[in-house]
Amino acid sequence: MATSYTPNKAIGEPALSDTGWGTTVNTSLSQIDTAFGGSTSLNVTALSGNQTLSSAQYAPLTLNVSGVLTANVNYVVPSAVGGQWMVYNGTSGAFVLSISSAAGGSAVTVPPGALINVSCDGTASGMRTTQSVSSVAFSTSLSGLTVSGSPITSSGTIALSGILGTTSGGTGLTSFTSGGAIYASGTTTLTSGVLPTSGGGTGLGSFTSGGAIYATGTTTLTSGTLPVASGGTGVTTSTGTGNVVLSSGPTITLGNATGLPLTTGVTGTLPIANGGTGLTTTPSNGQIDIGNGTGFTRATLTAGSGITITNGVGSVTVTSAGVSSQAFTSTGTFTIPVGVTAVKVSIVGAGGGGSTAFSGCSADGGSGGAGGSAITYLTSLTPGNTIAVTVGTGGATGILASNGGSSSIASGTQTITTVTASGGTGGSSVVSGSGQGSGGSVTAGSPTISITGVSGSLYPVSPLFGGLSNGSGGRGNTVGTATAGRSGLVLFEW
Repeated sequence: MATSYTPNKAIGEPALSDTGWGTTVNTSLSQIDTAFGGSTSLNVTALSGNQTLSSAQYAPLTLNVSGVLTANVNYVVPSAVGGQWMVYNGTSGAFVLSISSAAGGSAVTVPPGALINVSCDGTASGMRTTQSVSSVAFSTSLSGLTVSGSPITSSGTIALSGILGTTSGGTGLTSFTSGGAIYASGTTTLTSGVLPTSGGGTGLGSFTSGGAIYATGTTTLTSGTLPVASGGTGVTTSTGTGNVVLSSGPTITLGNATGLPLTTGVTGTLPIANGGTGLTTTPSNGQIDIGNGTGFTRATLTAGSGITITNGVGSVTVTSAGVSSQAFTSTGTFTIPVGVTAVKVSIVGAGGGGSTAFSGCSADGGSGGAGGSAITYLTSLTPGNTIAVTVGTGGATGILASNGGSSSIASGTQTITTVTASGGTGGSSVVSGSGQGSGGSVTAGSPTISITGVSGSLYPVSPLFGGLSNGSGGRGNTVGTATAGRSGLVLFEW
């Protein structure tokens, strides 16, 4: 019979009954072949803790482990079993896979994705590995740089990214100014841009064509027209002939200067001290300059009560609406007209009644006294508000005639000080002596003008206030028939 061969290492296996060979030899050769070239598949799914390998599992050279680690798993080679194995960790999960010898010693950890070589001699020296590095990691202390892809446990790429900082010899910059310099803006900071004067540069990003670069401060340069203070002229153009460079702060007296253009040759605002207004705005129609104590304010005129102001081009027209009035001969309410804030008020109390003589005798009946009068001015009024008005009633006739009533103004919705003018007293009938009434007076308020009414007599009394008959005392019966006193009056004017 022909010779056969082992499946892994192709070791020859003579057929049975061949000279020098037998079944035992062939079996041993197959085991040798497995030990050198065979593999065992192991699955860790649902396993945990120590897992003792059977002879069929530990006999092959390669142990391929797969599955999901849900706990730490340690494969154990039985005691007294020695040999060499290649262990591959193809599992997933966050737990540890290891292999150890039951004879003793520490377990060897198999990193995820790693293929390691382990060996033991079956004694207490335990399991050992010839793989001293299970992963490669890269770190850096370079300022601004970061590492990705580390550690590598089987294969991969380690990459550096970021901006190398100044402390590690870099610039720390991500962008640069076109045409600019890179300079230190601090002890650990670089900047790209215009080199400042403190770094030996100009500090300028642009320049004036044909201009000079000169210092405007102890640390500042400027490009432009060189001023007089720096030895220049301070001008960019020249006019006329025979230009003169003047010293700082010259005094020039013009005698008979002509040709000075006021629109282009004179600048600034003429102050008040030099006869000007100190104002720069253009006045609108009707505006005039009004002194405010320190200068002028440009404003229009404000119209008062009954006044109309019309502002035109170069004109101010003031017109008056005339005097308006409202007279009260009986009690009522005065409403302040629109646009009115001040009024003049004349108040007249009622006259006392005239006396009649005793019946059947020759006694005289005295006339009544005239009512008191007042003139007052009300200001700071609010249009639409009201003032209460009371008008006194004239005294009635009689042997003892009655007094005239008081007239007054008082607060309505407009708050004012009450002003009251009392009525005259009534006359009386006497055989001889004085039976005339007394004149009324102002009994409340402090009006501008106060007038006490004229006392009565044995003869009729003429009207007493401004040609008005209101407030006159009644006539006694000495001459003709006795009459009642005249009622009072309240007159508003604005």
